[in-house]
Amino acid sequence: MASADEYLAMSLDLLSKAERETNPEKRARLEALAESYRRTGETASKPGLRGEFELPSKGADKAD
Repeated sequence: MASADEYLAMSLDLLSKAERETNPEKRARLEALAESYRRTGETASKPGLRGEFELPSKGADKAD
């Protein structure tokens, strides 16, 4: 598992890439991903705090 500093570094790297991106959609996606890494880094820096989640299964977002 990555440390809080590693998550924050990845966030900054993604923000740097977003600043250079000319496609607005790609830029928005990079910024959103950077924000997710930033929040994860903040959570990882809190002692004793542990988050758990389940990834959705493939096709879970498709309507039947």
